[in-house]
Amino acid sequence: MQAKVTIDLTGLKRFQSGLRSSPVMNKMTLKWAKQYNQFMVSRFKKFSRGGGNWPKLKQSTIARKIANKSRILVELGDLLSTLSATVNLNSQVNNLSVTAGIRPGVGHTRSSMSLQDLVAAHQTGAGNLPVREVVVFPPATVIKKMVTTGNRALAKHADNTGR
Repeated sequence: MQAKVTIDLTGLKRFQSGLRSSPVMNKMTLKWAKQYNQFMVSRFKKFSRGGGNWPKLKQSTIARKIANKSRILVELGDLLSTLSATVNLNSQVNNLSVTAGIRPGVGHTRSSMSLQDLVAAHQTGAGNLPVREVVVFPPATVIKKMVTTGNRALAKHADNTGR
């Protein structure tokens, strides 16, 4: 005995196609970026003050930091001010993503190195630098907030479209 089940996905396809241009979904992705950015900046501030798992500074660096009254990876605040999360929509594969990192094109005020290159060097421990990850995968608490934001947006989009 066999049974054939046919499901009409027309409504689901309409719902999905409306997501891309939905103001509700646009707000959701901006909230995702904000939620991740808040985590990233908060983590950076904590770690630059000696919290977290960043390796301790060398004595020579500590002496310079004391003289300049600055923290780990913080001299003028340029790096912290360029931490950002942005939203990307890849229409080719129908997905949304939040990209986090350093805004491109911002130079380090004390060297010819860009802040992107500085973060990349610390992120991977290039040269004589110890690894000090600045951009990391969000913890479960942030992911949970982002999932909640996404679920609310999908429900609101469904209510608005009546689908």
